[in-house]
Amino acid sequence: MDTHVSLTLPVLSKGAESGTVFRLQQMLNVFVGHEEKGSGIQPLKTDGVFGPETEQKVKDFQQFGAEGAPLAVDGIVGPATWTTLLTMWLSGLEPG
Repeated sequence: MDTHVSLTLPVLSKGAESGTVFRLQQMLNVFVGHEEKGSGIQPLKTDGVFGPETEQKVKDFQQFGAEGAPLAVDGIVGPATWTTLLTMWLSGLEPG
C-alpha cells in the first residue's frame, strides 16, 4: 500500500529561529552530527537557532549524508533538502 503525504515546510537558512529549526538540528545530529569514536565530530546544540554550525551541518548533509540524491550544497533547507532528509528519517536509514 502506497501512501502519499503532502507537507508544507518553511525554507530555513542562517538567521532563522523556530521550533522547526530545533527539529532540523535533531535530525542533523542523527545523520551528520553523530560522534563516532575518535572522529572528533561534535553534535549540534539543539537550540532552535540556525547559526553557522547548523549551516555547516546542513552543507555536510547536502554533500555527504544524502547518498544518491544530488543536492545543491548551499546550506539552505529548501524543498529538495527537506524531502531527502525526511525520507531518510522516516525510512530509518542509517547515516552516511
